[in-house]
Amino acid sequence: MTAKRSTTTLHDLPPELIATVLSHCTLASAIALSQASSRLRSITSDSPAWIEPLEAAAEAAGVHILRRPPPHLPPSDVDWDGLAAAGGRPIPSRAFVQLLPVLSRDFLLKAELPRLPNSQWREICERRFLPAVLSREVECKGEDDGSLWMKGRWKGVFLKLIGRLEHRDQTACAQEDHSCRYVVLHRKAGITRNRMSTREYDPLRVFEELKRQNSLGHYTTVQVLIPAKFLPVDVTISVYVTIGRSDAFLTNPTVMDLLDQLGGWRRDGSGPSHAILGPAL
Repeated sequence: MTAKRSTTTLHDLPPELIATVLSHCTLASAIALSQASSRLRSITSDSPAWIEPLEAAAEAAGVHILRRPPPHLPPSDVDWDGLAAAGGRPIPSRAFVQLLPVLSRDFLLKAELPRLPNSQWREICERRFLPAVLSREVECKGEDDGSLWMKGRWKGVFLKLIGRLEHRDQTACAQEDHSCRYVVLHRKAGITRNRMSTREYDPLRVFEELKRQNSLGHYTTVQVLIPAKFLPVDVTISVYVTIGRSDAFLTNPTVMDLLDQLGGWRRDGSGPSHAILGPAL
C-alpha cells in the first residue's frame, strides 16, 4: 500500500505567511492574488504588505521615491502604467496613505489617484507639507465672529500644492508666493521673524549682511542642513551660521543647543575654536 500524499494549497497557509507571499509579488501578481478567492481577498484587504509591491513597481517604473536614491534601471512602461492605474485597483487605502506622501510630484500629477475619505487625504497632506503651508490653504476666517472654517477638501489641497511646487520647480515662478518668511536667531536678542519678496530673497546675501552688522565678516559661513527625518517630505530647511574661534561673549549657545538637538550640529567639546558666532539665519 502507498500512503496518500497530502497537498497544501495557498488557501491552507496562515494569514501571516500569505502576507509574506504578497510582499514578494509584483504589483500585478499581488492584485491577482488578492482577488483569487474570498478568503484571500479578506486576508489581503487590509494587509500592510501591500507597500512592498507598490514600492517595487515605482522603482521598476522609474518613479522616484523621495529621500531615496533615484532609480538606476531603465524604466518599464508596463510597471509605470500599472502603478499609475493602481488608484482604481482593490488596494487597501492605508497603503496609499504611506505611498502618496513620498512619490515624485510629476508622477502624482499624471497618475490615477485613489478614492479616499477626507480624513486620509488630510493625513497624506500632513505627512508631506508643513503645517503653516496647509493652514494658509484650508483656513478661512469669518468676517463677523472671526471663527475659522475650512475651504475645499483635503484632496484638492494636496493636488493644488503638488501642482504649485512642480510649476515652481520647472519654471522658477513664484507668482503665488508673494512674500518669503525667514527667522533670525540672535545671540542675545532672541528670535526675530522677517518677511521679504520671494523674488528678491537670497538667504546667503541676507546672512552676509547680518555678519557685516555684527562685525563677523572675516569669519567662515557654513550652511547646516536639518536632517530629513524631522521634516515633511517636500521641505528642506537649511541654517546659515558663522564658524570660528571666538571669546565666550561672541558664541551663540542657543543656536548650538538647538542644532545639537536636531542632529545638525555636534558639540564635541573642542572649545572656542569650534563655536557658532553671532546670529543664525
